Amino acid sequence: MKKEIHKTILKIGLLAVLTAGTGLKEANAAIQTDKAKEPYEVAVQMVVLPGTEIQNEADIEEAIDAITLPAINCTVDLQFIWISELPNTTNLAIAGNEKIDLIHVGTVQPLSSLVGADILYDMNTDDLLQKHGQELVSLYGKLL
Repeated sequence: MKKEIHKTILKIGLLAVLTAGTGLKEANAAIQTDKAKEPYEVAVQMVVLPGTEIQNEADIEEAIDAITLPAINCTVDLQFIWISELPNTTNLAIAGNEKIDLIHVGTVQPLSSLVGADILYDMNTDDLLQKHGQELVSLYGKLL
């Protein structure tokens, strides 16, 4: 029962992260034209406590893929990383040109170290938020 609750929470959270602020109307039109293309694999860092071993990683990914593949034509690659190893693992992945789409920042890894490495993208550049994130702007405009 506890595992099922964790799976459900993880699915909902990841789906929210993948679809938040994407301009769903525009995204849906683009998705319809992209369905014939091969799905994009989103590499996501998932931070866990030291010593945590994820036994059913493939099952979790399959459950998320079942939602994201038909909805936005993508699959996920969950990369579970111990929080104590997060800065080193992230820096090594960046230096090794490994695929990372969504990274965990701000907890143990300073944002300034990622800005200098061109890992973080300014959402105000090219009016990206205004063009594709109207929902985020309407909800959090004063904070942005």
